[in-house]
Formats: sequence, structure tokens, C-alpha cells
Amino acid sequence: MSDIKITPKTPLYIAFEKYRSAKSWSASTNGAYERNIKEFVLDMENNKIDPIIENVKYDYLLEWVKRMEEQFSPKTVNQKISTLSSLFSHFNHLGIINSNPFAAIDAIEDYADEHHSRALTLEELFTVYKAAYELQNNGVNVLIPILIEIYTALRSTSLKKLTVNSVAIQKNGLEFKRNREKGKGNEVSKKKEKGNRKNKDFFLPLPPKMMSLLVEHIKDLDPEDSLLYGLKGNPLENKQMNYITNKICEHLNWIEKKNPINNEERVEVIKTEQFFSPHAFRYTISTLFDEMGVPRETIKFLLLHSTKNYDSLDPYLLRFDVHIRRLQAAQILLETVLETALELDIKYNLKLDFQDVSKKLELAFQHQLHNNEEYFLHFKKQIIAKPLSQIMENLQMPIQQTVTPHQMPYGALQQMVPSQLQSGMVFNQQSQMNATSIQMDQLMSILNDLNKGY
Repeated sequence: MSDIKITPKTPLYIAFEKYRSAKSWSASTNGAYERNIKEFVLDMENNKIDPIIENVKYDYLLEWVKRMEEQFSPKTVNQKISTLSSLFSHFNHLGIINSNPFAAIDAIEDYADEHHSRALTLEELFTVYKAAYELQNNGVNVLIPILIEIYTALRSTSLKKLTVNSVAIQKNGLEFKRNREKGKGNEVSKKKEKGNRKNKDFFLPLPPKMMSLLVEHIKDLDPEDSLLYGLKGNPLENKQMNYITNKICEHLNWIEKKNPINNEERVEVIKTEQFFSPHAFRYTISTLFDEMGVPRETIKFLLLHSTKNYDSLDPYLLRFDVHIRRLQAAQILLETVLETALELDIKYNLKLDFQDVSKKLELAFQHQLHNNEEYFLHFKKQIIAKPLSQIMENLQMPIQQTVTPHQMPYGALQQMVPSQLQSGMVFNQQSQMNATSIQMDQLMSILNDLNKGY
């Protein structure tokens, strides 16, 4: 084979034999490569394409991948892509061809586990939110990836492409644009978004607290550094988002580990009903936003299911701005719920009534979107009224029977506190007085926090 000169018009099977002659593969690797090349050549012939190097075009590869996905598992398809990519990469490095079209093909994600995922309830989402903070405080770096997932529900293929440059501080969101190298024969510049390929340009907004955390996160990083990292501190790749959600589930006892009887056995991992995978964030945010009243086309925009999420013209178009404003309104309400619940839980050991909050979200979304961009501050006072009423009931304050504490407007609650602090309030036991004093201090502290807007 040493006397054969490879050119763009060389048949693939001859090019492969030349490539193989320079390798020292095992029998199994050799067999796998040979089988994949033969199947690819046959596919080209079945589609009436002469199986020579220069006829392997990107548009054809997209259709080939679709056919492979219908027949094989994601792992097998990726193995075929890797085999053929190594062949073309070899001849590209030798200068025989100008590009490797397989390099523009994304790895196929294995969603087998994701189809068994589920949508989290609002209360469960808060539990995950709180767990992310707890783990972060313990030195386990999960907070930023989890929060980005909660507000954007991006797939792992999109998450791992984010760099520090993706943080659009002036726009308050995440922006991703593919590199478009110009030049003859460059297949990447011709790439089209087809089928379920998730390599799109996009811009997605983020709520204020999330943006402030993100700005702090990137302050010591270089512009081209990866934005997100796995548990071991390496840039986010492949299944590392699964490891992060597994760590959350383990922290919450949503994964149970059964220790081996002897050293030869592996630790058995038992998934409880509460277990979730990264794909659960897509189910969750879709469900929550739908119940909130976010239009379906905007939810599709968020999930990158729309025909085009973002291009250079979009920021000037009304439809793009409408999607962004809707998402901003929904995100800031969701962040308000999660942050308020966290404050109440950590500082005052109080719990939000998430069912009650869920009922208020649809109307709150309309107000936030159409009436008042600062409405979320009023909404915070609304959802905190019921936990405050629990303290007031414990204080045994006289309240008109026709109005329960959590039905009263926030202003009325605040006005009641001073008038109830009467010097004549008598309790039977000193301990009861101490407990009441603590609860009153707690109530006043919460009211003061509300006035400050946290």
C-alpha cells in the first residue's frame, strides 16, 4: 500500500487500507474499524453516491446520522462517528483534504435514563435549590451548574460549550455563538440546524441573583475558560452533569447506597422515587412555566426547540424581545419564590406553603409581565404572609374571626404588631413569655427584611 497516493478522489475503502497499514491495532479494533467503513461505503452506494473521499459532505452526514439513530444505540452511533472521523482527520492533517466533515457532527447523547426522569414539584425544586447551597458551603462545587439548569434547562451538549465569554453581563443572560470560520471547503460554516441537533446559537436571560452569582463566579477566570466545571474541577463534559445531580440526590437521600459485603463487590446504588436526572430540569421548568401562563412558543424558545433561537437579526425583531421579556418575568418570579423560601428556612425556620404559592403564580406572571417590573417585590410580601400568620397565631393575638391572618394585606399585618405589644399582656409562665418574645423579635425581623427588599 506504500505506493498508493491518496487524493480526494480515492475510494474510501482504499483510503482506509492505507490508513490501517500505518496502525498497530488489536484484532477487535481492526474488526470494528473495518465493519464501520464497509457499512458507511454501502450506505453511500445505496444512496447513489460514489464512495470516494470528496463526496463525503456534511449535509449527507446529517442524513446518515438520522438513519443510524433509527437502527443503533447512541453509543454505537458515536463509535461509528469516531471511527470515520479519525480516518478523515488523518488525511486532513496530511493536507490531502481541507476539512474533516465528521468533526462538525455532535456526539449523540444517550437519553435512555432521561426518559425515566420526571418533573419536580415546586417544593422539590426548592429542596434541590437548598441542597445545592448546602453542598457548595461544604466545598462541593455544584451551585452554579444547578442554578443555570434551574433557570435555563439547557442540555448537557449546550452547557459544556459555555465559556466565560458566554456571560452577557450587559444583557443579563447567557449567549452562545458558534465559531464560523470562513473559507473554501469549510463544512462547519455550512452547518444547518436540522432534526434534533442541539448545536444552536442562543441567548437566554437570567434573573438578578443568578446573574450576580455568575459575575462573581467568573471574576478570576479568563474569557476563553470554560464556564462550568464538574465535581473534580475539570471543565464540564459528557456525563458530568449526571454526577452533579447524583450528588444532589445523594445529599437528599434520594439515592441509597448499599455497602458491599466484601471488597470484591461494588457498592449497590438504589434510586428512590425522588431520584432525578439532569433532564428533569427540562420537564420541570416546562411544567412550571406552563402552569404560570408562559405561552408555549416561549417555552419552546427556552428549550431551543424553536426553529431558530437566535441570530444577528433577532435582537432587532419584536418576536425575539417578546420571548425574552416573558422569560425574564417568569424567571424573576421563580427566583423570588426560591430565594424567599431559602431565607425563611435558614434564618427563621419557617416554611412556605408551596401549594398556596403555586396558585398565585399565574396572576403574578401577568402582573410582572404587563403591569409592573417591580411586582415581584409585592409578590414576595404576598407569599410570606401565610408563614407570618403562623407566628401571629402562636402569639395568640386577637384577630377578627372573619379574616384569617394569611388573608390580611401585608400592610395590615405590619400595623398590627406595635398595637399588640401591650404592657398588660400577661402569660402564666415565664417560658411562655420568653418564647413569645423570641417569636415577636422574629416577626419584626422578617417585616424589616421585607421593607428592605432583602
